[in-house]
Amino acid sequence: MKTCNQETVDSLADHEGRIADLEEGGSSANNFIVETDVSIVSNNLTLLNTQNTCYRFEGGTNTTLNTITGGTDGQIVTLGLGGNEGDSVVCKNSTGIGSIMWLKDSTDFTLSDPVDCIMLMYNGFVSAWVEISRSTNFVGGE
Repeated sequence: MKTCNQETVDSLADHEGRIADLEEGGSSANNFIVETDVSIVSNNLTLLNTQNTCYRFEGGTNTTLNTITGGTDGQIVTLGLGGNEGDSVVCKNSTGIGSIMWLKDSTDFTLSDPVDCIMLMYNGFVSAWVEISRSTNFVGGE
């Protein structure tokens, strides 16, 4: 028979507490906030908070996104369209430092369908948004 020390028991209790918190949608859940009807002004998105957030661009959006103002190290944002057909946002790959986006393979990415999205994480060391993933989808007709 094996015995457990108090440190092991405490660790298990803490783990079970975090699982319960997640199941209840508590602070450990790391939930995303959804911000809708977000505007890009002068090719810049100004973040509305420092939490992990999904930003949806709506209402006749046809623009280019060069920079994102704000961000804390490790913060994650997901960008997408709200649902209006014909809208598009071109996320521009940048090089350099400061509120810019470093995208996969140094290529721009266009959000052109309501289910397209791109996920970025802020890297405080280089002061830039770095692409984590992108998804190009199509839900329209033929």
